[in-house]
Amino acid sequence: MKADSIYTLIKYAEKLGYKVTRNRRYSEILWHPSYPHNKSLSITLSKQKNKKFEVYDMLHELGHHMIRRNWREYKQKYPITVHAEKMHYEHNVYKYKRRIGYKLEEVREEFDAWDIGLDIARKKGIDVNVVDYRSYAAKSVMSYVRHYGKQ
Repeated sequence: MKADSIYTLIKYAEKLGYKVTRNRRYSEILWHPSYPHNKSLSITLSKQKNKKFEVYDMLHELGHHMIRRNWREYKQKYPITVHAEKMHYEHNVYKYKRRIGYKLEEVREEFDAWDIGLDIARKKGIDVNVVDYRSYAAKSVMSYVRHYGKQ
């Protein structure tokens, strides 16, 4: 993996309208909470000792962007998530986010974002060790499974 891969991805994210920062323990993408706007706001990357994991995280977050960029398609593919988040943000109703359908759909989106991240790497010419990437993705997805399993 080239040393400038992360900068290539950051420039790409900024071109898409994101503000990219690096200052947290975990990576995330933030969206405007008012639906149906679905406007992207920022991507925060965790500071990693190993730079390839920053690249992996960035690919994953950009995968979320690709999933959510078309709101009509997103609503068709993840209807439970759309309903739960709408009720949460617009009406302060949290019960839909506690349901198993929401939790499973969230994990599904995580898997999809990791898969799309690999496609982005290929399109951007970023060499990724697929076995290493998938192993890192599996650990990340398992953190969601553990989190939702405690609820």
